[in-house]
Amino acid sequence: MYLFKERLEKFKQEGLGLKTDNKVRLVEHNPRWKRVFSDEAYLILHTLNIDSLKLYHCGSTAIPGIFAKPIIDIVGAVSSLEELDKVREKLESLGYEYKGEHGIKDRRYSVLYDEKKEFGFCHLHIFKDDSKELYDHLNFRDALRLDNQAALKYESFKKDLSLPRNEYSKIKGQVISELQKDLKSYYYPRRKPKVLAILGHAKGGGNTRDFVENCFVNDDLEIIDLETLSISPYEYENLSEEDDFISVVEKMIDADRVVYATPVYWYAMSGVMKDFIDRFSDLLGGKYKELGENLYGKKIDLLSTGSDMEIPNGFSVPFNLTAIYFGMDFMAVYYKSMLN
Repeated sequence: MYLFKERLEKFKQEGLGLKTDNKVRLVEHNPRWKRVFSDEAYLILHTLNIDSLKLYHCGSTAIPGIFAKPIIDIVGAVSSLEELDKVREKLESLGYEYKGEHGIKDRRYSVLYDEKKEFGFCHLHIFKDDSKELYDHLNFRDALRLDNQAALKYESFKKDLSLPRNEYSKIKGQVISELQKDLKSYYYPRRKPKVLAILGHAKGGGNTRDFVENCFVNDDLEIIDLETLSISPYEYENLSEEDDFISVVEKMIDADRVVYATPVYWYAMSGVMKDFIDRFSDLLGGKYKELGENLYGKKIDLLSTGSDMEIPNGFSVPFNLTAIYFGMDFMAVYYKSMLN
């Protein structure tokens, strides 16, 4: 199994792993859990190689500042569960036990155990991409991230429970339902979402701009045209501090949603967009590392136009994997064929 022992050792080093003895244990939040999630999600995406698959960090380990069961919860979306079933052996090669629906319709559930199944380290829940369950998970997580009082209330409930895991999960579900009623304002915000569209194109690019404006007509939309900015290519030794890259990243952090918008040029993104994505390497360490960490939880979309009927295979992969690395939520891909 691919890097099985090494991965489990990393989980353990970060305080993760819950005994499968039907008892619940809570531990203090570890800010490095988001890195464990990103590494594991990247491995799953790379191994399964399904274009439509998107993975998100959910559960209490994804909510900073509260105690959690020491298990990473990964929630996923895929266009076809049958396509996922066909590659279950690839997932099993990573050490996951594939449990099928496991009591929840239109879900595929898998668990990463140790070799003796004495500890569980990661729960993987994958839903069809239009599933209500999927968005319930994401919305509840987002609401608790925004409302510290609600998060502490949720934490307090869990600390007060001393039950076997099956009973704990049942009662926890009831409490989540009650909290969801109190958090409706986060599901239906009163103000228009701030959407930042980062447009990368060759000279022209009018079709892609028009598509962005039509898709987000009801939002507070700002379009940044990379063609009008100075975005230098990535350099190994010298950060390009004199250009506009960092100012765009700061705008990304301030926005509610970020849209990468690029036409398809010869089966790939535009050159200026490629330069922009390459520059995320500047956020991995050094003086801009904290800026990169502030992208965690940001919602990302990809929007494109092209001359083919469908978006090329693999086109979204760099955007999806970049989002996974920084803990951003890669939500949707919009594509418009100019042949229609």
